[in-house]
Amino acid sequence: MRGNTEVKRNRTWQAVLTLVIAVSVVLAGCGSKKEAGGDNSTGGSNGSAPYEVTVAFFGNEQKDMLEVQEAMSKITKEKINATVKLMPIALGNWQQQTNLMMAGNEKMDLMFTSSGFGYGSLVAKGQLNPLNDLLDKYGQGIKEALDPAFLTASQINGEIYAVTPVRDLASDYGILMRKDLLDKYHIDPANIKSLDDLDAVFQSIKDNEENMVPLVAKNPGTAPFDAGYITYDPLGGGVGVLPNYDNNLKVVNYFETKEYADELNLLRRWYQQGFMLKDAGTGKYDGREMVKAGKAFAYFSNLKPGTEVEASRKSGKEMIAVRLTEAYSTTDSITGMMWSIPKNSQDPASSMKLLNLLYTDKELYNLFTWGLKGSIM
Repeated sequence: MRGNTEVKRNRTWQAVLTLVIAVSVVLAGCGSKKEAGGDNSTGGSNGSAPYEVTVAFFGNEQKDMLEVQEAMSKITKEKINATVKLMPIALGNWQQQTNLMMAGNEKMDLMFTSSGFGYGSLVAKGQLNPLNDLLDKYGQGIKEALDPAFLTASQINGEIYAVTPVRDLASDYGILMRKDLLDKYHIDPANIKSLDDLDAVFQSIKDNEENMVPLVAKNPGTAPFDAGYITYDPLGGGVGVLPNYDNNLKVVNYFETKEYADELNLLRRWYQQGFMLKDAGTGKYDGREMVKAGKAFAYFSNLKPGTEVEASRKSGKEMIAVRLTEAYSTTDSITGMMWSIPKNSQDPASSMKLLNLLYTDKELYNLFTWGLKGSIM
């Protein structure tokens, strides 16, 4: 069964922002003092002291973070009279630390949000600022950069509470296989058009590679198709879904669909034929690590331009991708990584101004994403 759904500069800074960079996330903070007609802005317009925007994101603090922060603040202070305070939080501590900050009304002006990290719950608790008016007033760059559908995907009751960055928002799905073994057994990946075509491929690996399992799950504790082969829009949960990514917008229970039954039957057949691990249902294996260790041949995955290079580096083996679905942007792919302005922010208007600047200012974007020019690991 399926489990839960799911831009050259400084390598040191790149290490801090691995998750952020991987999806080309734009992030920073800004502020301005209360302007004429201006909301609850407390930052530094009209010659007043700049507002410091605190930005919370996945990552670990690196030795040059303060220098990057200072360089960013130099730009933002000149353009919007704001400074930036970067607040990386380790992934393992994210939910606990951000929950405590929210509960204690600790200052946070921009923060990472995701449908997989309780975005809906944060909205329900009133912990995120609605963004419609802020986008209209200060987010024109964001609105020009994103298709309207990408903005409305995060709507809850008609209000936008988070904005997705400019990144790979569409995905197709398929299987990644070791090229050396495809070549060794004269398997032409061009002949693989559907899931059923994989039986013969897996059988060849099973018959000839005694200590290798043909198919593993990509991520620990999941089934082979989890986040690796999805033919519907999960709509943030994976229960009420849109089959074939649309279904005329009619939501159905995925577990009652023929597609789900067919999927179970296929996995059962592969299991019985010995193409999967005997403890595939309970094991906590990382499929990419198993490929790297020479213990596995293939795994299903979401795909994008450059996937094969990325997978080859991760697995230490040259990998070939066979695409089995069309590329679609789904609700989950859009809302999987977003940025929000928490209620804790003392200046939501300034926070939106900076977020907008990162969609429009190339220098600031590259600085934040890649770090200081000339710095090395």
